Parts: sequence; C-alpha cells; structure tokens
Amino acid sequence: MRDKFDQHILELLQQNARISVSDLAKTVNLSRTAVTARLKRLEQSGIISGYKAIINDKADQDVICAYLALKFDTSTSKSTFEDYSKQLKQISGILHCYGISGETDLMVYVEVESMKHLYQIHDQLNQLKHMRQVVTHMVIRQFF
Repeated sequence: MRDKFDQHILELLQQNARISVSDLAKTVNLSRTAVTARLKRLEQSGIISGYKAIINDKADQDVICAYLALKFDTSTSKSTFEDYSKQLKQISGILHCYGISGETDLMVYVEVESMKHLYQIHDQLNQLKHMRQVVTHMVIRQFF
C-alpha cells in the first residue's frame, strides 16, 4: 500500500529517474535508509518496474514540426474522416492524425527535414478531393 511518501518518491522519479537517494530523502523529508527501503519495496512489489533513459534521437537534427488543421467540404462528400485519415497516412512526414472538436475536421502532426517538404505536404493536402482549407500551425518551441 502506497502512502504520501511513496507517492512523492514516485513523482520525483518520474521527473528524474537519476535523482540520488540523498536528494530524494531531503525532498521527501525522510532518512536515506528509509528512502532506500521504500525504493526496494516499490521495486519488489512491481510498482517500479524499471528505470529508463528517454532518448531524443532528433535532438541533434533540425526538424520542422507543424500541426495542420484540415477542413473538408463534407456537404458534397460521402467520404468519412476515417477515409480521409487513411489517405493522410500515406503521406510521408505526417506522423499523427486526430479527429478533434470544433470547426477543424482533422488535425495532423508533421515532422519534416525542410520547409520544402512541408510545402509539398501542404500542396498534397490541398489537392485532396473535397479539401476546403489547410491552416498551418508551426511548432516554435517544445516544452516537454
């Protein structure tokens, strides 16, 4: 059974799995011995199933990221958004496609190596049957 100390330790580990036992102990206001025992118990019970490094293999590259908001003329089309998403999946550079609420029909997330490639995707989207509007939202900063 987890208590508030366990929960705090788990939250700290999720933020930084490399945090030292000493720093954990100071932050949660327990002794190093108590924190070590809690970590061992959390590991043995399977609550902590491992520690990992998250590798950002694009960190050393300049990658252009954007969200493209798509609006279709659905009054003359019998196609569903699922049909459109299957077409979008075939376009190189589009990594995700979301059905969202609001005036936008579909939102796609794109990662490309150049503005030229982004323009090519934009052009391909504009050529889709029943496409009414493509609005580009450039990612200028990623926080997490």
